Amino acid sequence: MNRLLAVVMLGLVAGALIAGFVVVGGPGTARMEQRDERRWQALNDWGEYHLCRVRQEGDATCNAPLPRDRIGLSEEDFSLTRVSDAAFRVCTMFETDAARLEDHWRFRRVSFDGQEACMAFRKQDGIWSRD
Repeated sequence: MNRLLAVVMLGLVAGALIAGFVVVGGPGTARMEQRDERRWQALNDWGEYHLCRVRQEGDATCNAPLPRDRIGLSEEDFSLTRVSDAAFRVCTMFETDAARLEDHWRFRRVSFDGQEACMAFRKQDGIWSRD
C-alpha cells in the first residue's frame, strides 16, 4: 500500500512539473525573455540615437553616444526605415513572440508584428518625437 502511494505521489509531482514547464516554458524560455528585455532596451537606445541624428539633420556630430553593446547586438541587428521625410522606424527581431508584450505599459509606443518590434518617430510642426 505504501509503495502504491509513493508511486502515485511521484506521478503527481512529475505531472505537476511537466505541466509547469508547458505553461511557463522552462529555463530556456526564461533566458530568451531576458535577452528580449535587453533587446528592447537596445531598441530604445538605437531609436534615441537616430532621433538625435535626424534632429541635427544627419550631422555626424550628434551628441548622443552610440548605444552600448547589449547581448552582442550591433547596428546591423536593427533596421532603420525612412517612411517619409517626416517619419522613420527603427526595428529589431525578438527571440520570442513580441506580441505578448503589447499590453504592457512599457511597450505602449512599440508596434509588434510577430517577433518584430518597431519604434516609430515622426516630425510634427517642425519637432521630431517618438510616435
